[in-house]
Amino acid sequence: MSDKENEPIILRKKSRKKHASHGGAWKVAYADFVTAMMALFIVLWISSQNEELRQAVAAYFRDPGLGMFSMPRVPPSLMDEKIGTAKELSYAQWREKKDLETLGGKIKKILAKQPKLQPFLAQTTTELVSEGLRIELCDKPGLSLFEPGTAILIPAGEEILKLIARELGYLTNQVIIEGHTESRLDSNTENYKNFGLSIERANSTLRGLIAGGLRNTQVAQITGYADRRLRNPNVPFDIANRRISILVVSNAA
Repeated sequence: MSDKENEPIILRKKSRKKHASHGGAWKVAYADFVTAMMALFIVLWISSQNEELRQAVAAYFRDPGLGMFSMPRVPPSLMDEKIGTAKELSYAQWREKKDLETLGGKIKKILAKQPKLQPFLAQTTTELVSEGLRIELCDKPGLSLFEPGTAILIPAGEEILKLIARELGYLTNQVIIEGHTESRLDSNTENYKNFGLSIERANSTLRGLIAGGLRNTQVAQITGYADRRLRNPNVPFDIANRRISILVVSNAA
């Protein structure tokens, strides 16, 4: 056997070089970059909106309350003025519309909680109109806020007006009071009575509201329309046309 065959076999293993581990500094830098870009985007977006929306956002950051969910939801029409029209609401109009809608529901709930006033609940309506919130107290057979054929409030009528006035007294909105009647016989005498009764009942309503807390400065107008603005024009003699209308005028109209 040759010497070469007797030589020991030596296996050499190549050592693997340990690469330096990659650091996470770039991730922090990237996160900072994304945050800065987002902040820039928000600033640019806010600066392009109308003044009322900017004020709303600024008010939120001054007093965030319970967090992001305490900020009022802004209507989609306010997110981009380019798609807006003359009929779109401003933020102030939208906010007050919601407040007046809540007020209407609250008044109905207050009446519902008073056993003596519950019979009047069905003939009490609240409706959002272009001018603001309209509250109407309609007559029905055997049930009216006034003594029959007069402008004298019954005790339940006085109580209803006090409850309404208590809520209106917290507002800065002005109020318009309207008296209405159903149609009667088509004669000058009856028309005169219609106008006289609607005006007198509007005045009695004003006195009832003032007694309940409505301020004199809130009263913008008192009108008696007689049967010129029927609630149910298809049935002019419908007793529901005999009503009192209280219009809470929108401040943001």
